[in-house]
Amino acid sequence: EPPRSLADWSETLRKRFAEKNRQLGVQSERLLEFFNVTAWGRIPSCESVLNDLPNILPQASNVERLRARLARFT
Repeated sequence: EPPRSLADWSETLRKRFAEKNRQLGVQSERLLEFFNVTAWGRIPSCESVLNDLPNILPQASNVERLRARLARFT
């Protein structure tokens, strides 16, 4: 059932993000959004990803793992 108001939509998103945080074991007061980098299309550089997503939290990310993985394709 679609949300009936902006408040309902906000609550739906809060619950969704809180559940994803819990599933991934992220301990944070902030609700976080998660992304996956795929090889669909062009493979970005790690710097490009970090520029596109400037508010990455180090304690909730795998930036060094991402950097190593993307380096294999260059």
